[in-house]
Amino acid sequence: MTVSFKRPELRSIIVDVLQQSVSVLRNLKGGERVHHEGGAFGDSVNDTELHADQRLGDFFVGRLQEGLRGIRRISVEGRPDVEIDGGSLLVTVDQLDGSLDYMRRGKTYGLPYSACITVFDKAVGTRFRDVIAAGVIDLRCGDLWYAERLLHDAEEY
Repeated sequence: MTVSFKRPELRSIIVDVLQQSVSVLRNLKGGERVHHEGGAFGDSVNDTELHADQRLGDFFVGRLQEGLRGIRRISVEGRPDVEIDGGSLLVTVDQLDGSLDYMRRGKTYGLPYSACITVFDKAVGTRFRDVIAAGVIDLRCGDLWYAERLLHDAEEY
């Protein structure tokens, strides 16, 4: 049985973009300001969005479009999907998971806020088994976790 990575660039791009996002957030002035007042933080229909959510969302879309080949759609929390012709991958991003914890940093029990990227091998009808790579970073300290699905023999994506 042969085990291999079909898309070796996934790791370098995902890890690089997540690591850069820590600096983007650290250098952002006024990131805790409310950009859009919604129903509540985490509300799936009408989420409250911070300036940091907006800035990080712009950063992730730009860097992923520039660095990752084969994307069909980028879906960033709180904004319309970005459709790209020619690819097959769906990339989902939660650019600031824990916005309320970020906004209240220093005033809570040190609750984490993070960013995550998940790449699916198809953009329509996706399921968990369609994930080919994912990364998450703790935006407070830069701790990063990355996982990639290995291919066995003739399996492709």
